[in-house]
This record gives sequence, C-alpha cells and structure tokens, in this order.
Amino acid sequence: MIPSQKELVIPLLSVIRDKKPYTTTMINNGVAEYFKLTDEQRSITSPDSKEFIFSQRMRQARFSLKKQEYIEEVSKYTYQITDDGLQLLNDSFEEIEEEIEELEHVIDPFEVIEDKVEEIEEDLINDLIDHLKQAHWRRLETIVIELLTAMGYGDGEVTEKTNDGGLDGIIKEDKLGLDNIYVQAKRWENTVGRPDVMSFSGALDAKGARKGIFITTSTFTSGAREYVDRLESKKIILIDGKRLARLMIENNIGVSIKKKFVVKEVDFSYFEGE
Repeated sequence: MIPSQKELVIPLLSVIRDKKPYTTTMINNGVAEYFKLTDEQRSITSPDSKEFIFSQRMRQARFSLKKQEYIEEVSKYTYQITDDGLQLLNDSFEEIEEEIEELEHVIDPFEVIEDKVEEIEEDLINDLIDHLKQAHWRRLETIVIELLTAMGYGDGEVTEKTNDGGLDGIIKEDKLGLDNIYVQAKRWENTVGRPDVMSFSGALDAKGARKGIFITTSTFTSGAREYVDRLESKKIILIDGKRLARLMIENNIGVSIKKKFVVKEVDFSYFEGE
C-alpha cells in the first residue's frame, strides 16, 4: 500500500530534520525507506498520468509543505526544513493532526493545469473522432497513411480498391523498406468484431504478409482483441477511435496549436557567484 499525501508529511520532515539540504531523490529515498516500500511499490503508476504514484504524492507533499513554509527550496530540486517545520515535528499529536488537515487543502496549481489540459484533450479526442467518422472513406485512408508516416514508418500508399483484397494501404516498416505492413482503416459506427479481424487476417495471408494494422473509428470487441493476442504466425495491431485520435494529437496530424502556455521558474544558478 502506497502512503497517502497526508501520511507522507511527518516522515518527510523527519528525513530532513537535521536542517541540511536534501535533493528530491534523497528525500524520496528516505521516506520510501521509512515505509519500507519495495521498488515494485514505488514503480506503480497512475492510470491517468502514467506518473509513479509515490513520486506524485511526494511532490504534492513537498508543495504543500513549501507553501506553508515548513520547508524551503534552497536550490533547484533541493529542500531544507525551516524552523516552523522543526516546530511542527515537536508539536503535540493533536496540533500535528490539525496542521496536516490544513495542508491537505493546499492545491498544487500545476495539478489544476494538468487536469484542465486533460479535459481539453478529451474534448479534442471526441471532436477528432466525430470528424473522422464524417470524413470520406478515401480521405480516412489517406489520413491513416500520413499518420503512420509521421510516426516514423517508411513511405506508404493507399491501395486501389479493385485490387486490395480488403487492404486499404501499404506502408514500409522503416525508411529502408525492409518489410511491408498492410493497413485497413474503416469508418464504422458499430463495434468491430472477431469475424472482421479474421477477414483482415485472411487478406494478409493472401499477400504472404506477417504484419498488419486494423484501424477503426469505433471500438473492437473483446473477442477481436483476444483473437489477435493468440496469433503466432503474424502480428496485427488494433487501433480504435480513441487511440487513433490520441496518436493524431501526439503526431500533429489534423490538429494545430491554438494557444501555448509557458511556465517559468527561478534559475538558481543565475544568482550564484560573486
């Protein structure tokens, strides 16, 4: 069990109570040792941000302690306990509990920004999916080839409908063209099931191909995903509407920058020296 932000506060202050400067790594290691956390526990990630949960909660604890002036940042990523912090460690249990309750209400502005960015991105994903569903089927195939090229694959092309055997495009695995990857992109409303994926797999066999990417603007059934997981002679990647939209955002396909925010911090090294 990973300690909560509330549970981390006093151990964090205890680790640095000698008033020496400690880096975030030193603090994290000291608190992890206090709780006897294993490497596996420290490596558990949040499903939303993919950040290590322990590191995330330690960051929140440091921010709240710094905001209430129980610790101070003496140089970049380096902290030191203050006299108020030492006093907190010497307070009675009731007083400590009261102070920790107040710390829980301190909001990290970076978390607020991250939450809002996630909301904006979720709206953008839904908008992209709507536009993909409304796009002409030929345009969708072109978008997919452009996306895969932007992701670092080699040259690609949309196949002729009269001679594609159910395959919509071909793309080189790398810029040297060492292998072909066949692509099927479908603008569907309904969930894509196992029969459709099996049909795509058969089209790959007809081409003697071992690799394929099946893309849909909708979703795949669990049966379809289980089928590709069990394949041994070939590799098929399934990309649903949400993943497709996220990849488009990451690779700047079909999107543009509306507004950019830059967050600055003090450059501690600038003020060093005589």
